[in-house]
Amino acid sequence: MEVSKTSSCSNFTNTTGIRPFEFTWQGKDRAFCDRQLKGPGWMVIQRRTDGNTDFYLNWSDYRNGFGDLAGEYFIGLENLHQLTSKLAPCELLIQLKDFEGETRFARYDNFEVGDEKSSYQLKSLGQYSGDAGNALSYNLRSKFSTFDRDSPDECAQKTEGAWWYSEMCGFR
Repeated sequence: MEVSKTSSCSNFTNTTGIRPFEFTWQGKDRAFCDRQLKGPGWMVIQRRTDGNTDFYLNWSDYRNGFGDLAGEYFIGLENLHQLTSKLAPCELLIQLKDFEGETRFARYDNFEVGDEKSSYQLKSLGQYSGDAGNALSYNLRSKFSTFDRDSPDECAQKTEGAWWYSEMCGFR
């Protein structure tokens, strides 16, 4: 049986899991699609659950992506750029779950990440909705930082994490 590839998780409305996917720019062929999280069609771009995967990694790792789709991973900045520029507008849904199991959401209706020349700048978020707070808006237009390609304030090194840090390491 041949499985066809797609360029959107919205084509997988009946199942959650790892699916064949068309990432023509990097040769990747799978993505994790979630139909249970606020409706069908969501591609999981990052998952952190138990700390088994080291996320304090270099620029190359964040550009290309790392981890295991069945566990903890990050899909990669180049993939985010390609997805958000070619499939625009893209929604971003952030799910935060605390140690007591309480879940909150932040949803943005026009998420876009720039190219590598812009240091994968957080170009657009669009309108916010949700109950987790609009903290990511403080990082709009920030460049992505890793410990080996850091901001002038050395935020990635100080916080031991890669992110779109705003001035003076603000990441709220």
